[in-house]
Amino acid sequence: MKTVTVALPSASSKLHIGALQLLARCGFCLPAGGRCLTYRTGNMTVVLVRGRDVPRVVGMGFADIGLTGIDMVRESGEDVRVLANLPFRLSCVVLAKRNSQEGRHNARNAKTSRENAAIVVVSEYPQLTKRYFDKKGKQVHVIPVHGAAEAYTSFPQVDYIVTLRTSGSSLRANGLYVVDTILKTYPCIVAPGGKKTLGPWVRDFVGRLVSAAKVK
Repeated sequence: MKTVTVALPSASSKLHIGALQLLARCGFCLPAGGRCLTYRTGNMTVVLVRGRDVPRVVGMGFADIGLTGIDMVRESGEDVRVLANLPFRLSCVVLAKRNSQEGRHNARNAKTSRENAAIVVVSEYPQLTKRYFDKKGKQVHVIPVHGAAEAYTSFPQVDYIVTLRTSGSSLRANGLYVVDTILKTYPCIVAPGGKKTLGPWVRDFVGRLVSAAKVK
């Protein structure tokens, strides 16, 4: 029987624990918190990579299927197809800004010298951000970051941030409010793009993951 390779988000991803719990419900128990990134069980090989890298790994055909957030799929632009959406850990990619009087005062002072300049956005999702402002016909300068975007609102040159909101506690703690929701995101199972037929074991495994995700 052919070995099936599954790409899952590593411990650096917020989806990591949820992915391991899904596998456990399907009868595949992997240790949490270890440093090993590759596991073999039966005819399945599980490879742990960063959540944002799952679409690339699957799109290039290195893995047969992968689990990641739809935000990572849309951000990557990789040639993958979504096989199923999973109803857990629902979040939003949001556009946010500072809510304090001090923040608004600093922003006004900073803009006096650049009234016709591009909007400055610090973003954890640079491609989604560019597409969002392109649709609105706005000139934007996107500064990519890999987390902690909230800190950048302390700089008066920054107009907005784009980040992932789950509970909203981080935004509230930093005096920020949501201006707009760019994307509602959720975990999903992806396969390489095109019309390649999935093997019976892969189809069965995807079905088991979907059923396991529905268990409360």
